Amino acid sequence: MDEKEPKATRGMIQVYTGEGKGKTTAAVGAAIRFTGSGGNVLFVQFLKGRPSGEINILKKSGITVKRQDGLEKFYSAMNDEEKELCKQISNDNFEYAVSNAAHYGMIVFDEMAAALNKSILDKEKVLDFIKNKPAGTELILTGRNMPEYITDIADYHSLISAIKHPFALGVASRKGIEY
Repeated sequence: MDEKEPKATRGMIQVYTGEGKGKTTAAVGAAIRFTGSGGNVLFVQFLKGRPSGEINILKKSGITVKRQDGLEKFYSAMNDEEKELCKQISNDNFEYAVSNAAHYGMIVFDEMAAALNKSILDKEKVLDFIKNKPAGTELILTGRNMPEYITDIADYHSLISAIKHPFALGVASRKGIEY
């Protein structure tokens, strides 16, 4: 990333983190807005393979989506073989983003924090990409407990707090709302 490039014209790094609901939703909104303004978006979801409502609208909007279709369990519930497959797919999707970054004005890495915190992606490869991404490419990274080495280099750092959430009262995730 060329630091001499005026910030108004270069792609910046946005982080949406915290314990609250809405990190992926914010990233989806930014991707739709960018696409609606004529931009080309790559939306990569790590650790997500279950059907989810945002995927249809992203694809219908012309956004390229890479995720882990077929791996529907939470990482903690996966066996060793499934975890290895998850890691392989995650790294393949990340490498796709690296290799094709010049074709996208925005790249979203949804659940990047978990992929880093669980050592699914290599920290040094991720940092190298962030620091050397195409100058005009906007990056959005989401997830709980985003590592400080990411938030330190971000241009935007949004913390989404949970003040109240029905899950705390035993209400299960609802289709169209949480997924």
